[in-house]
Formats: sequence, structure tokens, C-alpha cells
Amino acid sequence: PPILYVASPQPLSGAQLAARPNIHLYHSGASDNPDLVGIGYSIFQLLPTNFKPAWGQGATVDLDIISRDRRGRIPMLWFPS
Repeated sequence: PPILYVASPQPLSGAQLAARPNIHLYHSGASDNPDLVGIGYSIFQLLPTNFKPAWGQGATVDLDIISRDRRGRIPMLWFPS
């Protein structure tokens, strides 16, 4: 299902975001985002957004955490093998 990335500056309130049609999950950017009362976020972007891990050979990595939202939903991710 579609996931909406939410980050500042965000012109919509939490209620307006939650009312978006066809959006089933929400991804919180590494900023101060509106609370989605009763829904919550299922992906959280961590700081710093340009993390350089020792194993990354100089590449920057955007770290995110996936968890269940307040309704118990979790993103289904896939990649081609």
C-alpha cells in the first residue's frame, strides 16, 4: 500500500494528513512532524541523514527504522533477487 513521506516544512496538519485518500502508512522524515493521532508513523528517518558508516567506503547512508504504527500495521517491503 502507498506510504506518504512527511517532513518539514509541512503545510498540512496531522488530521489533514490522516485524511489523505489511498494513503495507508506514513514515513516520518527526520524533522518535527505533525502527530498522526490514532495512526502514527511506521517508518522513522534517523539523524544524521548523511551518516558515513565505517563499512560504507565513504558513501553516505540514510538510516531508517521500521515499526508497527498505532493500528498495528507494518510496511511490506520487497526487492528483486
